[in-house]
Amino acid sequence: MKRFNFEGGNFAELAKNYSVDGSKDKGGELGTFARGAMVPEFENAAFDGKAGDIKVVKSQFGYHILKIEKQIGSSKVAKLAYVEKTLAASSKTQAAAYKAASNFLADVKGNDFAKLATQKGLKVAVADRVAATQGFAAGLDNPRKLIQDAYAADKGDVLPEIYTMSNAYVVARLTNVSPKGTLSLADVKKEIEPMVRNAVKAKLLKEKLVNAGKGNIDQVGAKLARPVSPVQNIVFANPVIPGVAQENALVGSVFGSQPGKLSAPVQGERGVYVFSVDGFTNPAPIANMFKQKEGMLLSLGQRSLGAAFQALQDNAQIKDNRVKFY
Repeated sequence: MKRFNFEGGNFAELAKNYSVDGSKDKGGELGTFARGAMVPEFENAAFDGKAGDIKVVKSQFGYHILKIEKQIGSSKVAKLAYVEKTLAASSKTQAAAYKAASNFLADVKGNDFAKLATQKGLKVAVADRVAATQGFAAGLDNPRKLIQDAYAADKGDVLPEIYTMSNAYVVARLTNVSPKGTLSLADVKKEIEPMVRNAVKAKLLKEKLVNAGKGNIDQVGAKLARPVSPVQNIVFANPVIPGVAQENALVGSVFGSQPGKLSAPVQGERGVYVFSVDGFTNPAPIANMFKQKEGMLLSLGQRSLGAAFQALQDNAQIKDNRVKFY
């Protein structure tokens, strides 16, 4: 491709005589270039034309006269643009949603709430353990009025109105009321079931480790086909096993063991462990015991104030009625 900046006859001669471009000494010859090498105006003229075309182009550098001598290959170029726009429900959509909620509220009385919602194609969600003064609930962005009405209702009641959220209308039913005090097994079964499963698994694993026999830790690992992982620089004040988790029981057992002795199985948060301690390193002596003591006393003082207030709160015979007003 050749380029020069003035009109004339012989392209190469005119480029040498009149062009101010760096290619003037080569007769305006630019060689072969790909997209992205030139300014957009020049590039578009070169790639949108065909061999033999002579074009005049204006860019930020001035006017250019270019002759397309040859084009090699071909490629399709696509221009992309991202347009972001917030979508909001129209008044027609809102009216249709409110009508569906109204019809559901009218039909649900005396019917199975979840079954009817499924039949009508409505979403059913559950918010567990909602406190009276709570200002939030799972999946709801403005639930205060709903929570107030729930605490005025009885178990099984469908709440009396349709609640408006930022992007939804909600019809609610009070599924359960938890009495104050110790909960029954049925009330906590769902919550404690994973912990019970882990406890049973831990018991089985501990028995398996005991049955693996004595000896050193490498022999136990070989019998159980489990890798033995070395862990260094465990600190009692920071009971975290690198790459595993915080394991308070395990780290406490480590610092209560004898070096070189295979431990008994220890149940932790993420598994059951056996270990053998190579040795302990004594920490550096504390340089200023007065500052340490002062910091501990300050911390204990702050904790005692909070604990005293909590004790008064727990033993006070005061009924909290804020839910009725806020």
